[in-house]
Amino acid sequence: MKSKREKIAWAAVVVATFGICLPIMFGEPRKIDDQHGGDGWRNAIYDFQTLITGVAAVVAAYFAINQSRMVEANSERRHQQLMELSLRSARLMINRTVFPMVEYIEEALENVEGWHKRIAADGGAWFLAKNFIHLKKMSGSWQEIVYDEQLGIAEAYFDGAMVHALRRSRETTKSITGRVITIEYRLTPLTGYDGEQEVITGVLQEFVDGLDQDLRTLLEFLTEFRDGLRKLERDYLKTV
Repeated sequence: MKSKREKIAWAAVVVATFGICLPIMFGEPRKIDDQHGGDGWRNAIYDFQTLITGVAAVVAAYFAINQSRMVEANSERRHQQLMELSLRSARLMINRTVFPMVEYIEEALENVEGWHKRIAADGGAWFLAKNFIHLKKMSGSWQEIVYDEQLGIAEAYFDGAMVHALRRSRETTKSITGRVITIEYRLTPLTGYDGEQEVITGVLQEFVDGLDQDLRTLLEFLTEFRDGLRKLERDYLKTV
């Protein structure tokens, strides 16, 4: 559909055309005493040759501009098609890296933050002892996520910050796994009954402090890496 501006422009053209043509066709011609006779069409062309030439020039300019716009539009469309073809390979790789890994990472971040808050609070060592099996399972899951081969498919498109964040995340999950093994070794002789809470807290507090530091580090760098994946998604996979 035509826009309001186009409709107004065409209306102005129609009004101007009628305003010029009607007087030419039906208006009384000027009278010159020393000129008479001749063909009517020839006289009309002769009298209005300047106007006819101007109209022809305007029409020619319109068609030239319109043709130029069509060529430009076709060139732009072809350019977009070539860009789409050149980016297809990159988009496929980024898609395979981002999905579904970014969802797994976001779920892991929720668990990391939850554990950080629990063991950083009062009674954190006792909470860890009572829920150690869950932590052991989670730490293994975190390490599997950051070492998943799918994250390396689009590594060529990672910026320096993403590469650094992924490397630090991997190092930290290794450290967490090592601390979990040590904590398990320390917990083995203990029964976990409420009467041992003070003993368990004393035995584990040093390891809990180190574990909490690792959780904060993992939270920082894994969040940074997640943000990088989301940026790749916006830059390459989201269409406007």
